Amino acid sequence: MTEKKCKYCAMMIPSEAKICPHCRKTLGWTTCAKAGLIGILFVVLVPALSNIGKSSKNSQTPPDPYSAPRGVCRMAINQVLHDPDSAEFAAGSSWYVETRKDGKILVQPQVRAKNAFGAYINSTWNCVTRQEGGNITVVSLKQIQP
Repeated sequence: MTEKKCKYCAMMIPSEAKICPHCRKTLGWTTCAKAGLIGILFVVLVPALSNIGKSSKNSQTPPDPYSAPRGVCRMAINQVLHDPDSAEFAAGSSWYVETRKDGKILVQPQVRAKNAFGAYINSTWNCVTRQEGGNITVVSLKQIQP
């Protein structure tokens, strides 16, 4: 069995370890990190892939200005869910989206996911985002319908 150093406490641990036996830190990809990566890929790749195969400028539909806020809200919700792997989001195009006078964007995603008791719950969220330069951040996130 090979060993490696823990990146947190520098103690030697088995190379197959998912959790350091000394400091108890999680090694490798966590569920939240995986969800974040999937969200980023969703935000970046979906708009890019939607333009493949379109031949002329006139036949292209304009890009969806709300795809990035939808993706950021999806990632934020995944971070607060009890079981993010069970999350089933409704199609992003069906989410209510509103641009407010102050420039913030309200997104209301619908998601079906397991709660702490293992039961699937349908819920709606209020996710308010703000764009600062090229970054979109979540200003507030609140479950409005359990």
